[in-house]
Amino acid sequence: MNFSGDATAPICAAIKGDLAGLSTVCFNVVPGMVSGDISLQNRPRFGRPTDCNDEALHNALREKPNATTRELSMTLGCGRTTIIRHLQALSYRKLMSTWVPHELSASQLAARAS
Repeated sequence: MNFSGDATAPICAAIKGDLAGLSTVCFNVVPGMVSGDISLQNRPRFGRPTDCNDEALHNALREKPNATTRELSMTLGCGRTTIIRHLQALSYRKLMSTWVPHELSASQLAARAS
């Protein structure tokens, strides 16, 4: 089954000007298609507004790059999963954030020396 191909054919036809093949679902999802506006710039957003400011998140990470998501959520006042989603959207990855000293026992040190 090719659901994506079946869905894109009427949308492509509508962009070219043939609105007959579009279902009402497409008009609900993309209301600008009826008026011919297919640009995605400066469109009003739907849904719940974000409660995490990306610029504040950038600043907090510049200030303390090894901060955990829990620390960032307490600092910015948003949920931890919100912080995780925003970090993923901003292409941040946690890599070797802290160095942990590796302490060897006396027998392990002796085994390495010989």
